[in-house]
Amino acid sequence: ILEADRALRRCTTQGQIIDATCEQLSRLMGVTVVWYADADDGFGAQKRFDAGDATRTDLVIELPMARRAQQDAEIVGVGTELFPSASGLYLPLRADEKIVGVIGACLQGRDPLPTERNEAEAIAGEASLACDRVQALEEREKAAVMAKNEQLRANLLRSISHDLRTPLTAILATTHLSLSAHEEGSEAWHSWDEVRKS
Repeated sequence: ILEADRALRRCTTQGQIIDATCEQLSRLMGVTVVWYADADDGFGAQKRFDAGDATRTDLVIELPMARRAQQDAEIVGVGTELFPSASGLYLPLRADEKIVGVIGACLQGRDPLPTERNEAEAIAGEASLACDRVQALEEREKAAVMAKNEQLRANLLRSISHDLRTPLTAILATTHLSLSAHEEGSEAWHSWDEVRKS
């Protein structure tokens, strides 16, 4: 668990957290671990993590078990009260109170040892906390970028306003002087007066 905690502290993205978690669980339990990523219409492509020199290709991919773990936000599968006849153990992974996917440990029907299950739950909990930390950092960075963009926009508008105001003031002053040189009742004065009023 300490090794998993150290690995998770080094992660800076959710993808890195998932990879580190699945690798740790695969090594800890000596089994292949499958990551079921959440997608709009169920799960996206699965990602497989093999323990050591595991080369088995006859894994049972139990999508219904993974979906149940996702929907109930509970551990299901072998060694649990929910679907104990499954061939794997399925742990949902949360980030900001939302299930982002399910980790499936392919135990091929053998019951996990109590210590294995406790450690797997603890590592999944650590991964959820790490996902929350990464998400909070990303939101803070987005807020900082938005604040900087808003400051740049305000500075640009202030600069444009100043650059436009200076020549306009000179033009208005010159026009006013030219018009006041004419008689007050002249047609040019009346035109300028109408332009000013409109």
